[in-house]
Amino acid sequence: MNATKAGPVAAAGELDPHRLSAPAEILEWMEGSVLRPVLAALAPGDAEEFLKEFGARVEAAYPFSSSGILLPFRRLFFVARRG
Repeated sequence: MNATKAGPVAAAGELDPHRLSAPAEILEWMEGSVLRPVLAALAPGDAEEFLKEFGARVEAAYPFSSSGILLPFRRLFFVARRG
């Protein structure tokens, strides 16, 4: 874990690989996080089309193997203290 201190705030980060069993799980993971604002800005029909096209790109970028797919996931931790 890498940590830095800047006054009353400390930050640390690490890269955790998550083992997933199919590319569809990556898309599902992203729908619940980074894609939320994108999907909210699209009309329902456009959101479905976007997910279909984006899902195909995810599948191409993260090929499936017999051991699954390792999705790199960066975790950031922050601690702040009141002075």
